[in-house]
Amino acid sequence: MVVNAPVSGAALLYGVGKGGEVHQGGNGTTAVVLDGGVVRAGTMFGTVFLTDQRMGADSPRTQGLAEHEARHADQWAAFSLVGGPAAFPALYALDEAFFPGAFNHFERQAGLDDGGYDTPSDCPSIAGQLTLVSLGLVAASALVARRRLRGPSPASTGSKDFPARRPDDWCVSGPSTSGQSEAGRSYDRSHATTPLGGCVSG
Repeated sequence: MVVNAPVSGAALLYGVGKGGEVHQGGNGTTAVVLDGGVVRAGTMFGTVFLTDQRMGADSPRTQGLAEHEARHADQWAAFSLVGGPAAFPALYALDEAFFPGAFNHFERQAGLDDGGYDTPSDCPSIAGQLTLVSLGLVAASALVARRRLRGPSPASTGSKDFPARRPDDWCVSGPSTSGQSEAGRSYDRSHATTPLGGCVSG
């Protein structure tokens, strides 16, 4: 597959540099048999399978493993198209952390029997499910606590901010009463009020 070419090329160069035996599969994959340094039965990099297993080319075990690894190659290609070459190994490692071995969803999709896994009785892993649920609860609690600390927004409460009123705005000016006596004007000033309790000038 073209999308797997960079990863496949790097794995092939590594295997040949380590003195591995190269075997071309009939399903577009390549197996490189090494003397050691691999995890489990081997690891798929793009379309290149690095392994330390030496089996007959026509044995049912070899054919099943080849089909299993071909499905991993499809997984590499699909996630590389979406998130780049590092997407699949990152997601695989994350899944492996919570669902190790035969519980891994990528291994299950590739076929546990073909990959040489024993199907567990409690698949998927109860421990992995509980871990994911716990992480979900922690994340939800963190979001709720953050919203409470920030408080409700003005838009959600329907409140509006009004500009502060200056003392001068509370005063009401009345018309000049030049014909009124000084005593009358004094009486008006002392008894006139506004709804806001401000001053009145005459």
